[in-house]
Amino acid sequence: MSTSLLHPNLVTNPPRLEPVPAVALWSGQSLHIPPVCLDPDGIYHEDPENRDASGLLWPRISGTATGTPRYADVNPFQQRKAMAELRCQIGMGPATRSSLGVLWLLPVPEGTEDDPARDWDAGENVIEPPTCLFHSRDATGRCPELRKGHEAVWACVTELVGVAGVYYPPDRPQPVERTLALGDPDLAFMVATALVRYLGAITPVDLSDPQLFADAVPCNLSPGDTPTVHCPARPSPSLPSASLLARRRLPADPAVAQTAGMLTQDISRLQSVKSRRTSASAEVVEDAYHLVYASTGPWLGLARTRYTASDSPAGRARWDAWITPLTPSPYGIRGTWPQVCLLSDLGREMLRALHETLVPCLSVGSVGQEIQRRIESGTLAPSARIRRRALAKSLQVPASYVNLALVDLAATGLVEIYAGGHFTVASASHRVSRLGRRQRIAIGATEARAA
Repeated sequence: MSTSLLHPNLVTNPPRLEPVPAVALWSGQSLHIPPVCLDPDGIYHEDPENRDASGLLWPRISGTATGTPRYADVNPFQQRKAMAELRCQIGMGPATRSSLGVLWLLPVPEGTEDDPARDWDAGENVIEPPTCLFHSRDATGRCPELRKGHEAVWACVTELVGVAGVYYPPDRPQPVERTLALGDPDLAFMVATALVRYLGAITPVDLSDPQLFADAVPCNLSPGDTPTVHCPARPSPSLPSASLLARRRLPADPAVAQTAGMLTQDISRLQSVKSRRTSASAEVVEDAYHLVYASTGPWLGLARTRYTASDSPAGRARWDAWITPLTPSPYGIRGTWPQVCLLSDLGREMLRALHETLVPCLSVGSVGQEIQRRIESGTLAPSARIRRRALAKSLQVPASYVNLALVDLAATGLVEIYAGGHFTVASASHRVSRLGRRQRIAIGATEARAA
């Protein structure tokens, strides 16, 4: 693979080599968690706490970075910085990017039940930060875990999805190690030790290729210099325009913008499978199925992550309605042209939904709580029609989030759904009658068990 790095000042500004990973702890340092106090809202320390901007509680490090490096132990604050900003875990400069994504260097799993092999087709959650090309070659020889075996990949989808740490269950006496999704209420009961990123749309990297390192330079060359390689094996996806980014409120993170571009590209590919004709040859149908699976398959892992993290029953049902049919059958491709067109429509819907999740906003469950608060406070009057677009604009969320939240509230009797597809606030008498019916059902079930 031919590469070219844009750093002409390498000779005039020689960088300092960082042979030891910046995320490693040293023998002169110790990591500890002070005594934890528990209350109904979460855990806290009586002494000054280490909380980040999002409110996560982190452990403490005492001592200095002296002595010998402890490769197996990770400095949680360096890991957090490297993962949040996509920095090289060795030199702490920007990780190498290419048209195929961000470079990751990972130890090969043992293949056991506790350390299963990675399924790159579905995507993987990792706690290891990315790296740069220059330091990756040195790391494979110095890190004990990487010497046992390693794999390097370009990851086009690199999204923060969770937090690993020590979880203190309110109903259990002993803490446990656990990974929780971002936004999970149980994060209030966790001492975080690492951020978790989901890696998807993977392309393997051959680190034995000498041409790959021909122009490689350290990531800490100088502030603001991002190592970038050009990979002509695959065209770079088109990125959203500046106006589109502003309208969608996408973060400035280039990795997020690149993910949005990849999603847009795959949505456009699925547009070619249309239901303008009622029949097609078996070969055309098979090609269409392959196109749908190739366009949606790399995103199924991210969709499953969204399903797991969803705090809405309607939201989980929606993700499942996409994931199940878009997962290829082990028995091969069987179907007709209308069926593959329907599958293509589902694929476009799922990719558009994934595109919506790139914009930080309230979850569907939080939207439902806000709507319920407005109903109970009288802001949304009984029997009033709910203006979904205005509500979505005021909450700064996609309209689909409001629709899903209203479906959840309809199950509780707070909202009514009409055949025309619109929603109204349930009248007070309707809510009382629903409650009365539930009570009568519960009483009847109790009496039946007693009999």
